[in-house]
Amino acid sequence: MEWVNYFKLADIKSILTNTVQWLGRNIRMYMERHPLAKNGRQAKTQSRSVLPCKYRHR
Repeated sequence: MEWVNYFKLADIKSILTNTVQWLGRNIRMYMERHPLAKNGRQAKTQSRSVLPCKYRHR
């Protein structure tokens, strides 16, 4: 039977737990702030054709 390093396993578990908590917080913050993530659609903005242009295009 092989020796199991329980301290190493406990460290790995705590590192993974902290990583999952950190990712959860950051994904939540991203979802709250990102305009495309809200309701699965893009935020309403005026298109380029509607915006006034100071240059005359030919």
